Amino acid sequence: WRRRQAYHIAKRMKGAKVYYSRMQHKYGNRISMDEVHDLAASKMQAIWKGKQARKARADLLKEKDKAAKTWAAVKIQRLARGRQARKKVQADKNEKKMKRLAGFFKSGCFLKCWMTWVKFTDEAAHFKEV
Repeated sequence: WRRRQAYHIAKRMKGAKVYYSRMQHKYGNRISMDEVHDLAASKMQAIWKGKQARKARADLLKEKDKAAKTWAAVKIQRLARGRQARKKVQADKNEKKMKRLAGFFKSGCFLKCWMTWVKFTDEAAHFKEV
């Protein structure tokens, strides 16, 4: 168990040693190990905060995209239902007109008027000079 633990610690420290050596190479001998630790902690915090910010932005974009899709679906439904309602109103109007017209044709008044009209138009056609 201790051997495995030591192996894992050494493996973790390998990356840390590389980071420490890079920092010392960058800053020279002007920097102490404590300052390297502070720089490493700052770097880790910056990486973590950046990851959180990217995740929050991705979530925000997902929500925005979802809202846009919902709005588009509502718009399509609204247009379709409006068109459907206008067609129904027009059909109802036409049906009402046809009922009134049928009632007019069935009445004796129409027949009398139509016969008179035919009579006068026929007479007018006979007296018309060509």
